[in-house]
Amino acid sequence: ALGLDLAVFLEIEVLPSKMETVAKAISEMDETAIVYQMTGPTVLHVHLFVENDKKLSQLLNEKIYPLDGIVSTSVYMLLKDYKTKLNIK
Repeated sequence: ALGLDLAVFLEIEVLPSKMETVAKAISEMDETAIVYQMTGPTVLHVHLFVENDKKLSQLLNEKIYPLDGIVSTSVYMLLKDYKTKLNIK
């Protein structure tokens, strides 16, 4: 994404009763590229693109962490891309 140099992956555990609300709210954020609901615990797998670590911190603290229904969040930054094939379905 042009000007958005930091690729970030989130694993967000969500209360089952809040899954749709949280997924929709995150999907509507400009920084969000992908939102998947995963098997296992009620988890959302999210791909974000942000300008830098300061913008990531701001996004997490102001938009994501305050969402009602989030149980826990793990944040991972992409260091190196060995292969990306996004046209699979």
